[in-house]
Amino acid sequence: SKKHDSVKFDGALFLKKEEKTLFNEYLRVYDSLKRHLDEHKFDRAISDLISLKEFIDDYFDNVFVMDNQPDIRLNRLGFLKALDELFFKIADFSQLLDEGVN
Repeated sequence: SKKHDSVKFDGALFLKKEEKTLFNEYLRVYDSLKRHLDEHKFDRAISDLISLKEFIDDYFDNVFVMDNQPDIRLNRLGFLKALDELFFKIADFSQLLDEGVN
């Protein structure tokens, strides 16, 4: 949810394989992205983010974020917010949308 602003999450609460896989990839990319940004290697930083696509697709294909259990739902939302902030380290990609596209 766009209204969720907490990046708090606990990897131990992830239940599904796709959650755990995306979390592990997030950790891998987080360190790599930080290093590439510090070194001003922006092309590599963008490649880091692109490498998450397959795992993000699998996540949304197989994980119901708005789970009925509040702790699971809030944990998933927190993780997605953290993932969103990872992308914002590079750019606000929402600004790339064509205004004529709905």
